[in-house]
Amino acid sequence: MGNAYAAVETMDSEALRERVKQQALEREQLQQQPRVNLQGEPISTPVTQGFPETETPCFIIHQFNFEIPNQPSSKVTRKDLSALTFDTFFFAQDYLTQYKDRCIGRGGINYLLQNLSAQILARGYSTTRIGIPQQDLANGTLLLTLVPGIIHELRFADVETTGTWRNAFPTTAGKLLNLRDLEQGLEQMKRVPSQEVEMQIAPAGSMGESDVIISIKRSKPWK
Repeated sequence: MGNAYAAVETMDSEALRERVKQQALEREQLQQQPRVNLQGEPISTPVTQGFPETETPCFIIHQFNFEIPNQPSSKVTRKDLSALTFDTFFFAQDYLTQYKDRCIGRGGINYLLQNLSAQILARGYSTTRIGIPQQDLANGTLLLTLVPGIIHELRFADVETTGTWRNAFPTTAGKLLNLRDLEQGLEQMKRVPSQEVEMQIAPAGSMGESDVIISIKRSKPWK
C-alpha cells in the first residue's frame, strides 16, 4: 500500500476539498494487484466497471474478515484502536455482505478494494488504507487489512505561537484522521480577524500516523 503522504502538504480550506478528489486519483495509480494464491494460474484480468460475474479461477467466499496490522498507533492502545476502527468502518463489512457466497477472483478483489477505498475516502478518512495480504482463498475466507489513519500529533508549527487550536478542532491526537474534522477546525480558526492559517499533514513515525501542523501568520488589524 502506497503512502500518499510521503511529502508534507500545505492546505487551506479549499485545498482540503480538492485533496479529496486528488486522493481518489492517487489511489487508482497506487493500487497494487492483490497478492492472492490463485493456484499459480496466470491472470491478466483488467479492472472492470462492475463486479465481474464470471472469472477463472475464482473461489466461493463465505466470509470476509478484517485485521489491523501489528503496529498500532503509539497514541492509542491496540484494544481501543480496534474498537475505534471497527465501529467507524462497520460500513465496510456491511458493504461486503452482498458478495458473500459468490465466486471471486482477482478482478473481483480489485473491484471490492477500489469500492471500499472510495467509500473510506468519501467519508474523509484520507490516510486510512485497505489492502489484501497474501493468502489462500481455497478456505472460503477473504482477509483484508485495514490500516487506520491516526493523528499522531496536532500542534502549531511555531512553538512560540500563542493561543490554542483545541476549541476549533473537533479532534485530537489518537483519533482517526478525517479531512472533514480538519476542514472544520481550519475554517473556525480563519474566522479570527487579522490572521492567516495554513495546515500541513505530514507522515509521523508509526505506520498510519500523521502529524497535523498548524501555521499562523498574524497581521495588524489596521493599515
